[in-house]
Amino acid sequence: MLDSRAQSQGIGRDEIEKNITQNVAIKRAIDPKELAWLVTYLSSPKAECITGEVIAAGGGAMGGVHQ
Repeated sequence: MLDSRAQSQGIGRDEIEKNITQNVAIKRAIDPKELAWLVTYLSSPKAECITGEVIAAGGGAMGGVHQ
C-alpha cells in the first residue's frame, strides 16, 4: 500500500511513512504484534468484563491517517 501511494505521488516510501506517522501520537507505525497482543487479551478470560467496547488501536492517530 505504501509503495503504490509513493509511486502515485512521485515520492519515496520513507516520505510517505513520515507523512503518516507525524499524525500519530506515538510517532511510529503500529507493529502487527501489538495488535496481536490486543486480540490475544480480548479473546482471553481476562477480558470477560469488556462487552461491546470500541478500542482505538491506532497509536493515538489524529484524524485520518490514510489520506
